[in-house]
Amino acid sequence: MDDILKNLIYRIKKKFEGNPDSILIGEIREGNPNVGDGTQNLVEYIEFLKISDGAYFGEIILFSSSELAKNQFYVETLQGEREIWLFIGHILYEPIVINKVDGKVYRFYRDVPTDTLEECFGSFDNFLKEYAFSRKYSSIVPVDQDDEWVKLLTELNMF
Repeated sequence: MDDILKNLIYRIKKKFEGNPDSILIGEIREGNPNVGDGTQNLVEYIEFLKISDGAYFGEIILFSSSELAKNQFYVETLQGEREIWLFIGHILYEPIVINKVDGKVYRFYRDVPTDTLEECFGSFDNFLKEYAFSRKYSSIVPVDQDDEWVKLLTELNMF
């Protein structure tokens, strides 16, 4: 994870501190320095868990390391199952997964009969920078003028 992304996370976390309404907007949990995985292509995700062991950014929910094991049921419908896929969270309750081979983040829709991957967001760092923390958030989540996450990003000159 590069310094720019770490800085963005810390800026948002700082903004949440002391704000009782922040729980309605998002959450950045304390990191887990003990989390680790031998899979080379998950390095960006593992680095994120070390900084924030689970989070939610508006409608983007990322599981904590302790929640990962019990939440792998969705990947069993994907070709390659647990060997290739790691279910890491959801966007508006639609699963997001990381491919353990290429390290890219994908979303698929549960109601599609074939459980095919619908969208690729690039690497995990790219997913955070381009979708969770910027204007592209509105391309994956329908937003309106009252969206608190968008208001926060706008206030931080990120949207």
